[in-house]
Amino acid sequence: MQTDDTLYECRNVVVATGPYQAPRETPALGADVFEIHATRYRNPAQLPDGAVLVVGSGNSGLQIAEELCAAGRRVFLSVSSHERVQRRYRGKDCIWWLETTGLADATLREWQGARLSRLMTGVGGGHDIDLRRLAAAGIVLLGRVAGAEQGVLAIADGLRADIARGDESLHRWIDLPVFGPSSEAKRLPVHERGVTAEQGLYFLGLPWLHKWKSAFLFGADEDAGHLAQHMHDVR
Repeated sequence: MQTDDTLYECRNVVVATGPYQAPRETPALGADVFEIHATRYRNPAQLPDGAVLVVGSGNSGLQIAEELCAAGRRVFLSVSSHERVQRRYRGKDCIWWLETTGLADATLREWQGARLSRLMTGVGGGHDIDLRRLAAAGIVLLGRVAGAEQGVLAIADGLRADIARGDESLHRWIDLPVFGPSSEAKRLPVHERGVTAEQGLYFLGLPWLHKWKSAFLFGADEDAGHLAQHMHDVR
């Protein structure tokens, strides 16, 4: 192995540079456009006046887009493939749940969680991010940047599909064999009036769980009573 002018001889080599040592750059737009990578961004005042395009919906991109929007800037966000996660559940951060449930110790073969960038931020104590909420706040959502030529960006058409896949990932929290075949956009549990084949696992409030009114508050009490009786009977 040679570094600079020095040659090192060794029996073993461990490459431990990590995956984020080199910034990922987008195609250059030209001298008339101010461009800066997220690693060099510090605050909104650093950018010239005018609209801002944030490329990528990773943690850094989302934080920058939120900050610029809050500062009154016109913001466009190029959305990349992502997964959604509920940042807090029952008052605890999702990382706390990963550690407490043992999922943080899962190996690559065992892991069933997110594989793509998660829509969340650590700003203000941490919160999950809904792209639709960003849009409601004034941020214009775009598909991913596919290329650039002579100052013109090519935007891919996959925004709607990326958002749909991200929404679907938010609901994949049950990893048990109780779901029947269905489309990618909807996983339907197999049950009999809310009772599944998995002992101790029940569903409530689903459309047509038992009756038309099952998906409404005024119908949930009847189904809840049935499940409570079933739980009592199988004790």
